[in-house]
Amino acid sequence: MAAMGNDELCHRFDMVSKICDAPRIDDPSVRTASTLLDPSFQFALGSLITKGDSNLFNLNLKLKFLLRRIKFSGFLTQQGFVRANIDQSMFIFNSPTATVVLLLYVNDIILTGNNASFIASLISKLSVTFAMEDLGELNYFLGIEANLTTSPDSTILTRTRYTLYLLTKADRVDSKPCNTPVTTYKRTLAHDGVFLSDPLQYRSLVGVLQYLTLTIPDITYTVNYVSQFMQAPRDSHMLLVKRILRYLKSKIGEGIILFTGDISSIHGYSDSDWAGCPDTHRST
Repeated sequence: MAAMGNDELCHRFDMVSKICDAPRIDDPSVRTASTLLDPSFQFALGSLITKGDSNLFNLNLKLKFLLRRIKFSGFLTQQGFVRANIDQSMFIFNSPTATVVLLLYVNDIILTGNNASFIASLISKLSVTFAMEDLGELNYFLGIEANLTTSPDSTILTRTRYTLYLLTKADRVDSKPCNTPVTTYKRTLAHDGVFLSDPLQYRSLVGVLQYLTLTIPDITYTVNYVSQFMQAPRDSHMLLVKRILRYLKSKIGEGIILFTGDISSIHGYSDSDWAGCPDTHRST
């Protein structure tokens, strides 16, 4: 999705987590909305109802959350929104006078569009039906910072706070930055080094790095490479992860710039290394 222009609004909301406000399983709106959901949601609802849980409190929380999400989805469908095929959490409203997009993730909501009166009306209806808190203009969502650039028709997405959190977690705040996420010489073998005494830390760091690839795509290849050693990580593999962290330190404040306009034409680039894997000799 392109960046917001001067005539577009973007707000963030939080659905207040009140379990008592969640709908009941016999709520007609839930029953109607559940038929509009994709099969995965219907299966999840059926599993929660029919499958036992040793922790009844947790089961109740999961069920209440799912029912509230079903009711929310049904409400948006009644307002003319259509669930996006690329993302089951995204809902789109299209008309000759308005284009509005709503993204729901757990309790967080992003609402953006080019028709202020339609958005104000939708917010009013949502506030009546659901307990919501208006967090103002979008500037932070799921660890991603959205900031307007010097140009009014562009937005930059960064991960400064999230990256600093990761560096602190890995005790790499004072590490020396580097210019590349991976060394340009010898490739690390799968059996180089000794096994880590605590592989959990390695897996945790790599998992966090995978989330960072959304706004820092130039580490995608390296993160995918270190992910191959999750089952039995060694000290040589941890050095690769630390190298990525050093690279991230040199990139703090940088991100992806989104511009308004047509983005229907996408250009992609790839590179191949013939028989580049030192273990399998496959091309990478």
